[in-house]
Amino acid sequence: MWRVWCSHIVDSCNGGQIEMSDDNVSVSFSHPGICLKHYDREGNPNISDVMHFTNEVRNVSLLTNSGSNGRNHIDFLELIKDRLIFVVSTELRMTREFYDKNVPKWPIKCNNHLGYFGNSSLTIDVNISVPGKDIPLVSQSSSYALVDRETRRSKPFTDWYKMKYGGKGIHPKPLRVETLTKPLETFHRQNKVVWTETDGNNHTNYATYVLYTVNSLRAALNLRKQQLKQQQSIETKTNSEKSGMASATRTEISSEENVKSETNDGILGLRGISQDIVQSGLRSVRICYTKESFEGDLIDVYLWQEEGDDLRVKAILESEGDTLCHIHLEYFGTVASHL
Repeated sequence: MWRVWCSHIVDSCNGGQIEMSDDNVSVSFSHPGICLKHYDREGNPNISDVMHFTNEVRNVSLLTNSGSNGRNHIDFLELIKDRLIFVVSTELRMTREFYDKNVPKWPIKCNNHLGYFGNSSLTIDVNISVPGKDIPLVSQSSSYALVDRETRRSKPFTDWYKMKYGGKGIHPKPLRVETLTKPLETFHRQNKVVWTETDGNNHTNYATYVLYTVNSLRAALNLRKQQLKQQQSIETKTNSEKSGMASATRTEISSEENVKSETNDGILGLRGISQDIVQSGLRSVRICYTKESFEGDLIDVYLWQEEGDDLRVKAILESEGDTLCHIHLEYFGTVASHL
């Protein structure tokens, strides 16, 4: 399915051929562009859809023999004949222009590069921009591990592959996304993986974890909002009591104190984030993947912030106590011009 779909993009937008460097390490092509479904109801990019989109852009050059030399990017199809490929880490960066409704996003210009080349791993960079205007929109670096199809153990690149691509990456080091240590105070929410959230390997899709994280953050903000309304309702009721009804007033004050305690517990670990910060839009997402999960698994999302770092949210996702990934979210902090 992927190869057929990507071939249609090459044929319809690029005349059946994409620009490729002589050494096969970089490619450039046009894509029909971002569609409205990639944005949420507030006009911000829907991060999980954006990650699916950048994956599509990456696959256009990896899965089609559409280069001017009749090859595909970094001879990827040859590489995976006896290997499986898994994403180890990824970093997605978005610009203000990506949020700007006045900047056209169809068609778009795509540039994919070999980022880093290791012994049995590599990094691929995706850069998406407005054609002819040199306006960057989205960029992503993703690090992949290649393993033997039978043993599922790391399998070094062959000698011919090392000779051809060794030292050709544009980054001297592999992409590293730091792992996290879960603090005592976190906001917790649980999700169950459904079939539509899995990939071709029957693993939970790499973008699903971010979807769970963002939805959990929204749930925390909604909880705060609901508890604030409840607190205000109690205060209003308390203030309306006649001063002579001391016992009733003491009851209401006691209830109010309980709600305040629940409000703090409900957003434990998320002291600085606000609705305005979230609506300002994500600047970057960094993820380190450590273990797969599958359809039907229960995924626990734990969110928190560092003291004084209001624009960043950290998350660890677990299943049955095993860590699946570490996620770093960073927001712009000022509201953008939305769609």
